[in-house]
Formats: sequence, C-alpha cells, structure tokens
Amino acid sequence: MTSQSEIKRLADGSIDYRHYENLGRCARGRAAAGMAVSVRAAFRKFILLVVRRTYNTAPSRPSISGPLAS
Repeated sequence: MTSQSEIKRLADGSIDYRHYENLGRCARGRAAAGMAVSVRAAFRKFILLVVRRTYNTAPSRPSISGPLAS
C-alpha cells in the first residue's frame, strides 16, 4: 500500500484511521492467540520434564515380589 489511491480515506479526503486501528487490533489479537498456544505447549513440556525427572530420581522401594522370609 504505497500509492495514495490504495489508502482508505473518508469522504472528506482524510485517512480513515479507525479502519487501520481495527486492522492493527485484529493482527495483534491473532499474534497474542498464537503466542498463547506456544506458551501453553512450552509449559506443558516443562511440567512433563519435571514429572519425568522426579519419577526417575525417586528413591527405589523394596520389591514386594522378593523371596518370602520363613
């Protein structure tokens, strides 16, 4: 949109700022929604990593299926 004819104008010839504000708001909303998805995915991966590390480093418990004491 570099030429003057492509710029959206009002009837009096001034630039329609409301139109461009709405375009910007829509674009910012889409960007925020996309970022929220990636933040959720990163948070989920982090929680799974913490759970796996905690499970792997938990102290081992005695086995129940060991030999029976007489």
